[in-house]
Amino acid sequence: MDESLDVKFDSNAILIGNNPVFLFSCEFHYYLIPQKNWGDELNHIKKLGFNAISVYIPWNFHEIEENKFDFKSENKNLKKLFDLCKKYNLYAYCRPGPRSSHMNQNSGYPLWLFERYNEILDSPFSKKSQIRKNQVNQKTPLISLLHPKYLEKVQIWYKKIFSIIENYQYPKGNIILIQIEGELLYNFDEMYFSFGYSLNNQILYRKWLKNKYLLIPIFNEIYSSNYNDFEDILPPSPPLNLEHSKMEILPYLEWLEFKEYLLIQYIEKLFEFFNENDINLPIILNLWSYKSPISVNSLLNSISLKKFRNPFIISLNFYPIVFNAQVNVNCYISWHSEWLKNQSTGPTFISKIQECKFGKNFVCKNTQNILRLSLAHGIKSFSFVQPQISEQIEFKSAMRRKELQNFKKFIDLHLKSLIESKKVYDPLTLAYYHPVTRLKSFDSPINSQSFSFPINYDHLKYSYKNLMQLLTKAFLQYDVIDLQNISDGELSRKPFLIFYFLGWIEHKIMVKLRKYVENGGTLITFGDIPTLNENLDFDDLISNLYGAKCIGEFQDHEDCMLNFTESSEKFNHIENIFEYDITKLKDVHILAHGGKSKHIFAFSRKVDRGKIIHCGIMPKKEISSLKLLNLLLEEGDFPLQNISATRECVAIQNATIDDERFITVGNLKSEPIKSVSFTFYNPQSQKYPKNLSINGITLPPHTFSTWHAFKQIANEVIIHYCTGEIFEITKKNEELTISIRFLTHPSFPNDYSGKICLWVSKNASEIKTQNGIIEITNEKNEENEGKYKKFKEFTILSNCEAIFSFKIGKKNFTFKIQKYYVPGDEI
Repeated sequence: MDESLDVKFDSNAILIGNNPVFLFSCEFHYYLIPQKNWGDELNHIKKLGFNAISVYIPWNFHEIEENKFDFKSENKNLKKLFDLCKKYNLYAYCRPGPRSSHMNQNSGYPLWLFERYNEILDSPFSKKSQIRKNQVNQKTPLISLLHPKYLEKVQIWYKKIFSIIENYQYPKGNIILIQIEGELLYNFDEMYFSFGYSLNNQILYRKWLKNKYLLIPIFNEIYSSNYNDFEDILPPSPPLNLEHSKMEILPYLEWLEFKEYLLIQYIEKLFEFFNENDINLPIILNLWSYKSPISVNSLLNSISLKKFRNPFIISLNFYPIVFNAQVNVNCYISWHSEWLKNQSTGPTFISKIQECKFGKNFVCKNTQNILRLSLAHGIKSFSFVQPQISEQIEFKSAMRRKELQNFKKFIDLHLKSLIESKKVYDPLTLAYYHPVTRLKSFDSPINSQSFSFPINYDHLKYSYKNLMQLLTKAFLQYDVIDLQNISDGELSRKPFLIFYFLGWIEHKIMVKLRKYVENGGTLITFGDIPTLNENLDFDDLISNLYGAKCIGEFQDHEDCMLNFTESSEKFNHIENIFEYDITKLKDVHILAHGGKSKHIFAFSRKVDRGKIIHCGIMPKKEISSLKLLNLLLEEGDFPLQNISATRECVAIQNATIDDERFITVGNLKSEPIKSVSFTFYNPQSQKYPKNLSINGITLPPHTFSTWHAFKQIANEVIIHYCTGEIFEITKKNEELTISIRFLTHPSFPNDYSGKICLWVSKNASEIKTQNGIIEITNEKNEENEGKYKKFKEFTILSNCEAIFSFKIGKKNFTFKIQKYYVPGDEI
């Protein structure tokens, strides 16, 4: 990355003129709004608290006829728009495509592109009737992305649009980010075996095979084939029946890999076009979803950062609005955020958060919950999806307007700490392995005679998602690593690793996992123990480590009684069970079996300095899954969690370099929770006690709040903890005023309470309180060995909007208590 750039990234934030910025943006669809209203709409967006707009620039809106570009007429005057951004001090995040959004006609592609140059269209393998239904409904033709004619037209479009952007990029103007492509992989991952068979792609496929295998005899040996030349090879047909040898399966797996290669080559081409123009801004590459068919690891390794001057980061879209239950919203944001943090080289950036339902009865739902969860999981910048009709951009809900404004106040007040903060994890890591994601492209299960038994991979399509949901619902704060990317040294620092096995994995991954266990790690795995490598050749490196043979899938799933070490559990809904032969093992501990039949379903054993725990069971029902997970963690001697609370709560910690804490707490139930207790364990804390306990808190239904702990508000005073949001701190002469918002609920105005606990300097003198609210204790505080003594903890009632103050020497400290209602984001 070029350090001389005016806008760049570090690992935590977007830097504008070397100053970190939390981008709080919303979409502005200028092409749907009369130009005369642009100023009023932008001014309103600014007042709501947003500091940026994201702008789709649809290709088909500005080049309706080929080579006739219009950037001046009504609604198309981009110079006018960017001048207004500067006037209202709003940053602009531009999305010039070539593909913009699926919500735009033809996803932003000009119609003439398809009509005049139909050779660029990708080719379906079979008849139109066999094309996936969602692609037909989308009405946007798929393009052979590396076709020379298509790339030629994209290059011309980029040259035109960047000639305008160049004059408004920071510091000349307020444009700070460029997104190349928009939702590049929208529906693309569904097209692996129905599209992609254009003549251009077939030529590239043969070249790719030749580069990979070099010589046709090598290819023939691996494929058990007898081709005379690479030019004779045809792409695999749609996988309707995969019932034979590896020779028939391997081409499908490699076709998936090749389609990734096409996407990566296309991205490199766009980078080249971008760098042909004088644009000195960072690039956003939006991958749509964690289920992306593209391997971020492959992308980062294939694009030389030295070759391209402009830094780039990966972003995702968030659509938590599709879930009604708060527990599912929590799971959704958790797994997307943790995956993104693992894959991104810069700050975690969400290109789209849709928290509103469009239509006649425009509804905003759970805005504050989504904001706080995103912040808690380490999202450093995001952009809201806007309604598509200009009249609805008003954000009609007064409650929502106030929420957005207060959230921006919260961000501004704590910006430095939030940018620097890192999530506090349990010592538990989920392993992401990209080939699992690829398998969802298969329509039919792989049942192959090359395996020791038929394998139904259908359940593996969403195994990563299922594990993330399971860990989140168990209120474990896990981190995510990419097995294909992490070094042995980094992996060895992860004490507990969870992974869902395929029947095959790469040999180098087998080596990595074996080293991990031998060096003292605890490996918890699900599924079938792999006995094949990436070429589907027999490889017993992992199976020897486990010392167990997978017999096959146990067919009698329903109402299966599983006998664990100290109990029996009946699992009514089980997706699959693999059973194992462990008769030759002496050091094995059986965790679950099928009663009298003695079918072994789960076991553990020590290996050198480490331990393996394997389970062939993945129940569908949540309660069964949670019981199973707890049994496996107990077997691994997993330590206490970061939160001690009921299953209906969630609490996420973030710590700054100064050990200040942000604690996001939520009630996932539609009913109130009373007298819940939280215990946060911070074994690495250097300045403050290792444990922080907060007792007897009441939480309204469906609410989230960001609490503070160990926040220093003056040399003499630290907020030990506060179960409300500090959203404003003002200083005037010798008085410090702290405004705090506490959760409440319109239906239960007197039933909820919050707490504040303050520490003051041990050297403080002349401590006086007003209104008799605070009492000073002389009790010895065993928790804190530092320089502070403790004020008595006190309670704030939810219906209280009060002021209390105290004095230390000549300084006055005043606390203003406010309340805010949740839920209430709805019109």
